[in-house]
Amino acid sequence: TQTYLFLSDILNQPRIPEGYPLPWVGRNGQAIGGDYEMDPNVVGKLYSREELSEALLDIPTISIVTNKENLFDSQFGIQVNPRDSGINSEREISVEFINFEDSPNTQEDAGMRMNGNASRLVSRPKHNFRVIFRDDYGDGTLKYPLFGEDAVTDRFNSFILRGGNGNSWIHPSKNVYENAMYIRDQWFRDAHQLMGYPEALQREVHVYFNGLYWGMHHLFERIEEEWSAERFGGKKEEWEGFRIVAGNKIEIINGTTEEVQKGIHDSWQAVLEAASNGNLEGVKEYLDLHSFIDYLILNFQAGNSDWDQNNVRAMRRVSPPGKFMFFCHDSERAGFNVGSPNVAIDVTNKNNAKAPTAIHSLLVKDPEYRLLFADRVRLHLFNDGALTPLNGAALWRKRSEGIRNALKAESARWGDYRKEPPLDLEDWQGALNREYNQWFPKRNPIVINQFRSRGWYPNIESPDFSQHGGQVTSNYSLSIKNPNTDGTVFYTLDGTDPRIPTMSSEDIELISEKASAKILIQSEDSGLDLNWTGLNFEDSSWQSGQNGIGFERIAGDFDDSINFPILEMRGKNSSCLIRIPFEISDKETLNQIASLKLHIKYDDGFAAFINGKFAIGKNSPDPLLWNSRATKSHPDQLAMEYESIDISKIIPELFIGKNILAIQGMNTSRAGSDFLISPKLSYETRSSIGVSNSAITYSTPITLSSSGTVKARVLKEGTWSPINEAKFIVGSPANSDNLVISELLYNPRGNSEENEFIELMNISDQRIELSGVQFTNGIRYTFKDDERLEPLQRLVLTPSDYEGQLDNGGERITLIDADGKTIESFRYNDKAPWFESPDGEGPSLVRISPEKASDPDMASSWRPSTTDNGNPGTSDAYSYEGGELLDYAINANRKLPIRYEFIKDLNNDTTSLICSISRNLGADDVLITMEFSTNLNDWDEGIFLSDSLNSSDKNEISWKSHPISINSPGKQFARLKISTR
Repeated sequence: TQTYLFLSDILNQPRIPEGYPLPWVGRNGQAIGGDYEMDPNVVGKLYSREELSEALLDIPTISIVTNKENLFDSQFGIQVNPRDSGINSEREISVEFINFEDSPNTQEDAGMRMNGNASRLVSRPKHNFRVIFRDDYGDGTLKYPLFGEDAVTDRFNSFILRGGNGNSWIHPSKNVYENAMYIRDQWFRDAHQLMGYPEALQREVHVYFNGLYWGMHHLFERIEEEWSAERFGGKKEEWEGFRIVAGNKIEIINGTTEEVQKGIHDSWQAVLEAASNGNLEGVKEYLDLHSFIDYLILNFQAGNSDWDQNNVRAMRRVSPPGKFMFFCHDSERAGFNVGSPNVAIDVTNKNNAKAPTAIHSLLVKDPEYRLLFADRVRLHLFNDGALTPLNGAALWRKRSEGIRNALKAESARWGDYRKEPPLDLEDWQGALNREYNQWFPKRNPIVINQFRSRGWYPNIESPDFSQHGGQVTSNYSLSIKNPNTDGTVFYTLDGTDPRIPTMSSEDIELISEKASAKILIQSEDSGLDLNWTGLNFEDSSWQSGQNGIGFERIAGDFDDSINFPILEMRGKNSSCLIRIPFEISDKETLNQIASLKLHIKYDDGFAAFINGKFAIGKNSPDPLLWNSRATKSHPDQLAMEYESIDISKIIPELFIGKNILAIQGMNTSRAGSDFLISPKLSYETRSSIGVSNSAITYSTPITLSSSGTVKARVLKEGTWSPINEAKFIVGSPANSDNLVISELLYNPRGNSEENEFIELMNISDQRIELSGVQFTNGIRYTFKDDERLEPLQRLVLTPSDYEGQLDNGGERITLIDADGKTIESFRYNDKAPWFESPDGEGPSLVRISPEKASDPDMASSWRPSTTDNGNPGTSDAYSYEGGELLDYAINANRKLPIRYEFIKDLNNDTTSLICSISRNLGADDVLITMEFSTNLNDWDEGIFLSDSLNSSDKNEISWKSHPISINSPGKQFARLKISTR
């Protein structure tokens, strides 16, 4: 279909359009008070027709065309039977995308069904719809920049058109429609993104059904396995997830048959069990605690009442194993939009079975988790955090201003559904003002007290910095203030926490890599069983040797690790028995052992015992025999590295005084050509006060001489404050004035992408600090605190450095500074006018004269490299040293090898002249253009085409004249213009 929408007709949309029913009647015979009309009390009265016409053009439009029976037939229509669900409720539609920026209007065939829960009630006539792209209708994927060309994707399997429901003027509750702002759900996603997490893309659009205006809708992506694979990589089969819907019911996304029957994923069940057992490490296998806590804080802070027992969305990649990510959904019942408006609303008491708050309620018993929760509160609710009054209100304001004008059309369409006179922008502004004047200024102290009352946030305040991060001059003097009456401030300058967790990260060695050992290689079963592993076993007849036991038949990889060679083992036995004694000096030392680790090099397997108790085995059979073989090989490159294994469960078996580590090392066969067993044993202590070795006691202002992150806490009477941390950029920060992207190798020759790279260049005469600079589109990478560039220096990033890869077909690359401002954002391409040779033919894409900072979006700012694989870290540009500029620019030798051809556009009856010339590819310090004329007096610069259409010369560049009528008499002229840059 192709829909023509005439604004004057839309503004006159009648109460009952011809051929459409009123009232609406569903299959149960219930009459529904439908609505089609553009309110005549609004159109031309409250708002002028000109204002409303502008409102209808202010945001993009989605036009849906379908048989009206698909919507309004009493038996079949989904608009009048909104509780219908599933594939059988899906109706075929044509969907058109009109007035979207960055792309022409387009049309796709698709399916549409109802979406949501309470929004399906017949009392709420403006429903939510889900649009689905399937092979049944056309292309199974929509390829269109719904959210602008800068968005992370332009490929969609489905999307939601949300009518507003619980945050709109059609809701039946007076308190809701009088406080409706249409942006509360959107704000949650915006805030979650500002906190640092991915979210579904979203925007507002006007929607039409069969040419009838249906109001402003919230367009956003649907969280599902296809979406996850498109956004984060992999195949949809590699993703799993769940929804928690009304009544605390879990809906499985992409689970096994057994998981669907149980109503829970095995992975989420494992999280629940680990949390129930107080096993924080087990929880961390499936949850990133930082992101999990941040998701909770956002919903607690915003007072989200219709959440956790409902409206939870979580996804996780199964292969390779990933961690659950949580996404905001249907977050409209929050803040001033619930019950009676109350800035003190408290939802921290939530503890819904199998939901995130159930996990939180279990984990918060752990002091490490509690302090981490407090740390994240400090990060987001203080200083420049995402949920501070300033930043929270800024997100609100940006979102609201984006719909202010469009909302006039919504007032005309739905403003009178619940109330006369109709709800309008004045009502909406009043609701906004309540948020700005009451919620944002007052909410944070209230929610922090709620956290404190539950023991989740300590009464000790964090220290404050005289400047909270950002750019400072060299040798800046930073002061730290302790806001508490007493306590000690500890800080670090190396980015580490001044506090050590309960388990210290400092290993204390019990067995060294050269410790004394006893060794036995049996030629027959001596009847030892496992008695030899015990503490008091008599081993005086065994060989005395040294840790690092093994052999190489010929010189090999293990030579440096072998301190006691046992070549006699080869051909005699596949097993070797080893006993290594170690001492624990006294009771205090024993009591300080909080964790025990075995670090071991092994080829091919082993079973380890402490004082006769089995501790750990790798590639070891069960039961163990005197001549057991390893169950599989352990590659040499892995065997040469220590593998660290937590054996803390064996700590109760330790004694004061002598202890024994007993190991049966195993080869895969007696004839093995090499063998290695080299263990070390270490423990970690519980620190009495938890101050790290790098922590410094604050007494006087700190001199900052280099960029980095300062972290500080207050320790008072054995209790730590939440952490305060800030990143300081000492010197000149990277920005759009001094840093450019200078080269891309986005598609190396061959099938491998490992040689691709992206190069940056400091184009200034000063050293610049890269700390906090990020690639956010195309690839993902954040520069560390100690990364910087000297004047005119280049830096190269390869796939081993960044996440993702450069798209072989072209994509948008975005680089932002530490403050989130754009340094460069451009879309490269592999099609004209961009050069095609960098697309897999060998050359890279080189920025011409990068120090000039030419527009990177222009194909004429780039060229192929002079050699294959580019020139990472250097330049292949030549330098003009004088002489004939023409000869230098095009290697002409006083000849002008210009090729030309005419092309005709029969659709428009025009013709254009194309001129091509072979240039000196590395002559970046000259500017070459072609100008065209029809009279030798008036000259226009041609349209740059990059590669010529019909030439194998990769040094050739082309221009096209502006089209002229085929019927125009006369000639066309071209001239070459060369100048220095």
